[in-house]
Amino acid sequence: MNDCGTKKTEARSFFNEEEFQMEKDGREERGKMTAEKTKKMLKDEGVEVTLEQAGMILEFLRKLANMAVSNYLKRKDEKNSRPIRESEYR
Repeated sequence: MNDCGTKKTEARSFFNEEEFQMEKDGREERGKMTAEKTKKMLKDEGVEVTLEQAGMILEFLRKLANMAVSNYLKRKDEKNSRPIRESEYR
């Protein structure tokens, strides 16, 4: 139960618990974005989120960035590769 007397539901966690704990302990790598930094940046833009929500947003953005980079590199490799045999359709 929360302060209002209603049942509190747990949010599904999409981020790595160990990484989140490291960020809370202040053991993050230099220059690495943390949930705290994300929360502050969002607050500066007028968006209030909890630390857990900031962690989920950050994890989502990391996954999105990884997919974008992987997709770019895959396309780049496909353009630079030579076919084994030229087809009649090229």
